Amino acid sequence: MNLRMVYTDDFRRMIVQEVVDGKWTGYCHAQRVYGIKGALTVKNWMVRYGYGHLLERIVVMKSNEEVNEVKKLTAEVKRLKESLADVYLDLQIEKQVSLILLKETGRTREDVKKNMHGKLPMA
Repeated sequence: MNLRMVYTDDFRRMIVQEVVDGKWTGYCHAQRVYGIKGALTVKNWMVRYGYGHLLERIVVMKSNEEVNEVKKLTAEVKRLKESLADVYLDLQIEKQVSLILLKETGRTREDVKKNMHGKLPMA
C-alpha cells in the first residue's frame, strides 16, 4: 500500500521561500534536505506560488582574475579573427591577380605548377 504525503500550505510556502531566498542551491537541494519524495513536487510548488521564472536562473561566480582572463581572451579572439579576415582577403586578391596574369600570358595553372617543380616563389 502506497502512502501519499500531503503537505500543508504553510510548509509548501516555507520551502519555496527558502529556495527563493537562496538557503538551498536549488529546489532539488531543498527536496533532498526535507525528504520530499516526488521528483517535481517542489518545482511545481514554485510554479504554483509564482516563482516559476526562477527555475531557469543560473548564477555564475567569478573572481576578478577570471573576469580579466576572459576579457583578455575575448580581445585575443577578436584580434585573431581580424587577422584571419585580412589574410583571407589577401588570398582572394592574389587569386584574382594570378587569374589575370594567367589569362594575359595564355598559360594555365597546371603549366605554372609543372614549371615550378615544387619551388615556391620568393615574396
